[in-house]
Amino acid sequence: MIENDLQQKDAALELIQSGQFPWKSLLGTGILIMILGIIAISLPVMATMAIEIILAAVLITAGIAHIYHAFKMSRFDGREMRFLAGILYLGIGLLFAFYPFTGALTLTIVLALLFMVGGTLRIVQAIHVKPHQSWGWVLFNGILSILLGLIIWTGLTESANWVIGLLVGIDLLVSGIVMIAIAISTKKLETSNL
Repeated sequence: MIENDLQQKDAALELIQSGQFPWKSLLGTGILIMILGIIAISLPVMATMAIEIILAAVLITAGIAHIYHAFKMSRFDGREMRFLAGILYLGIGLLFAFYPFTGALTLTIVLALLFMVGGTLRIVQAIHVKPHQSWGWVLFNGILSILLGLIIWTGLTESANWVIGLLVGIDLLVSGIVMIAIAISTKKLETSNL
């Protein structure tokens, strides 16, 4: 294990010394992502609506592309299915664009179900690996995911407007912090070996 750590440190030093590991840009990106996460956490309703608008634009664009492609296809290449897929994408995108709170509610339902199903799978996994030393953490994670899904589900109409923005904000904040930590540790490694 010590030998493996030394090999990883040597590989990281090679990247740093060759200038291939841009710790400064990683630090800057981490700070930017962390700030965006803080903004999303501070304004979760606005963040949810921004995500809705982006999703609507993506779906509308995909729908138009599918419909366009359907008209360019020959009849035997699944033209009708491509056209129907385009209508579906376009229709859902327009619904999200004109009824953003309904779209947020739909996404929140999917998110609640994702947490509950994912939590159930983690509990099954914990039971399956029970003799393993960390099975309790997997079980705890599963129970926590199910509880979070149930909390979102029971407060669905109230939470739909803010929960997506809040969770995306938390994810951005944590990602930014991790990037900053990696950049700082890389800088320390660089200066200790100069």
